[in-house]
Amino acid sequence: MSMDPFEVLLDLEKKCKANARPLPLQRELSRGWQGIGYLTGQQYFVSPLSEIKEVIPIPSITALPAAADWFMGVTNLRGRVLPVTDLQKFILGTSQTLTPLSRVLVMEFEQSNVGFVVSQVLGVQRFLGQPAVVKPEELQIEQAFQPYIQGVFEGAKHRWHVLSLKQLSESGQFYHLVKELGA
Repeated sequence: MSMDPFEVLLDLEKKCKANARPLPLQRELSRGWQGIGYLTGQQYFVSPLSEIKEVIPIPSITALPAAADWFMGVTNLRGRVLPVTDLQKFILGTSQTLTPLSRVLVMEFEQSNVGFVVSQVLGVQRFLGQPAVVKPEELQIEQAFQPYIQGVFEGAKHRWHVLSLKQLSESGQFYHLVKELGA
């Protein structure tokens, strides 16, 4: 008994649908949390990608007379004035040693940019979930950094402190100097 080829296909489709497993639930994959990792002194930090516009090698910097000792000076970044700050000196009062690995993290500050010198940039760091909120007394970091820490990530080798450069740039001492420069 020969069947019409079209009927054979319809019968096959019906059998497939009857025996098919349901499709797995479609879940949106979380991208997790991403930031730029860096060293300042011996501490591991990560700042949100949204806060850092770019990372550049240490440029030639022109010092300004009578500026705060943590303020390194200004440089020309593609025709715009970039105020440059020694991050460690601003927070801890001690300068970091500049090496060929030292970099400037450039962030947008109001309508301009501002740069923070760090010891070494360790690239984009990716973490699952959000940073853990830790009480100040549980942070394993100098107290001067604590107001700017938004949480921590426990990495395989290091504890990454989430440092908000935006929050730091809005602190009174920093903000007033940069505003005076017209940044």
